[in-house]
Amino acid sequence: MRKAFLRASIAGALALWSSNALAATVVETYQFSATTDGPITSHSGTFSFSYDNEAAFDPTLLSIDFSLGDFIFDASNTGIVAEGEGFLLGASTPNGIRPGTNDFILLKTSRTFFLYTVPGFGFAEDRNPQLELVSGAVPEPSTWAMMLLGFGFIGGAMRSAKRRQKMNVSYA
Repeated sequence: MRKAFLRASIAGALALWSSNALAATVVETYQFSATTDGPITSHSGTFSFSYDNEAAFDPTLLSIDFSLGDFIFDASNTGIVAEGEGFLLGASTPNGIRPGTNDFILLKTSRTFFLYTVPGFGFAEDRNPQLELVSGAVPEPSTWAMMLLGFGFIGGAMRSAKRRQKMNVSYA
């Protein structure tokens, strides 16, 4: 019975290992803040995007929490595109920023750059905005399954080791 269970467990582990998804989806969440001239001087927000780390970097915006005055940006009016080794986040992405509209860009490559415009105003920029990664990769379900299976094997080995121990009690 134990050998059959062990064989089935090993076969399951090998099946999980060999059927690992070809693509691993990575989700990243960032917080950012910038200080600029213009009618709105303080900017802060968060955004999340996902990408396949097995393919060319092509991010997909999942959510954004940012506003310029009363204008609120969300995933339906904001985009993200790959830019070199980084990304370009903005309302007009990838067409470029339109002056005099509620628009912004946040560029992260070898440098970080924030630029915005609102109706009745030109452009204001921050050449050194704060950008912080607050969460990283999320493991795939098969990774979790392998980890749980490993814990199960460790527990089984510890249990069988306890059963094999013999207690020798001696009285003086």
